Amino acid sequence: RRWYGHDVARRACDVDAHGVITPRVTKQTLALDVRWTTKTIRGTSVMRCGVEDAHTGGARAFAGARVHAEGLTIERATINGVECVATTSKANAPSISSKTAPSDALTLGKQCREYLDASSNVAGDEVSREVIIQPADGSKIECAETDEGKQEIVIEITYCTEDESKGIVADGKYFMCPGPTKRASNWFPCVERGDVLTLFEFSVSAPRHLQVITSAHWDRLEKCDADDFDDDGFRLRHYFSCMYPSFAHEMRMFLGKFRAHSSPVKGVTLFAPAGDEFKERLEIAGAGVGKAITVFEEYLGHPYPVSCLNIVFLPDSYVTSRDEQGCCVNLLSTKWLLDKSFNS
Repeated sequence: RRWYGHDVARRACDVDAHGVITPRVTKQTLALDVRWTTKTIRGTSVMRCGVEDAHTGGARAFAGARVHAEGLTIERATINGVECVATTSKANAPSISSKTAPSDALTLGKQCREYLDASSNVAGDEVSREVIIQPADGSKIECAETDEGKQEIVIEITYCTEDESKGIVADGKYFMCPGPTKRASNWFPCVERGDVLTLFEFSVSAPRHLQVITSAHWDRLEKCDADDFDDDGFRLRHYFSCMYPSFAHEMRMFLGKFRAHSSPVKGVTLFAPAGDEFKERLEIAGAGVGKAITVFEEYLGHPYPVSCLNIVFLPDSYVTSRDEQGCCVNLLSTKWLLDKSFNS
């Protein structure tokens, strides 16, 4: 796995000298409200984090928790039901030493990585890619006990995306949230450690004329309550669940007018911009994907390990070479879909 986020994966303890924990999120539930006309997202995130003595040095009470929240405005936050405030965590932007000895390649590589990581987030002398969630009175938060007798902390955050949220594309045709092209998610708060996988669940409220695609399996659709209506008109809520744990930076979401086609292989769905010009080609591509997976399963000797795969075809202007990387969503160009030389 590629490394993302801070170097917390290498720490011997998840708790720093100030009693602030970098939590291990095992399950995250997101309730999102996509505002198509204002090009923003409002949402609530609930992160369930396991606490083990081996990772915390036996600590059972913490001064706060570190959370990635770049490009987000946190409106309310609680940890185990305790009201908290979000304080921006800042640090000086790192610089690369010009006198680093060639024999110290590890240090040089680390400095380069920190420099690129910082310069790609915030311009200036400070880095504010994470926040510390902690009680306003400075008190410590005790761990809660699960039904299985294990220790955990539950972080609940209500937030909205900011106008300058990087990576989000919203132009009236599509609403796209980033995936692997970003170091960490910037359309929902998360903890990107690099050594912990998280099981995600989504519910997305969106205008009824739009198709919603996420890096998860679509479960069901419900009509929104009346108080969910806004200038977008009548809305529907889509529910998704991940079939297996993943990293936050691999989660992505797309909204737009799409035509969907299910491959003969269960769990594989292809999407293309709505219109008759893609109907026949989607059927051909779906058959091709189905045959390819069937052959691969015969080679493996067991079912294809990805039980949910969405293949999204977009106009060339929305697709870059890096966008073809993904966990449960692969992006391809409609130019490839329409290429008559395509052989299923």
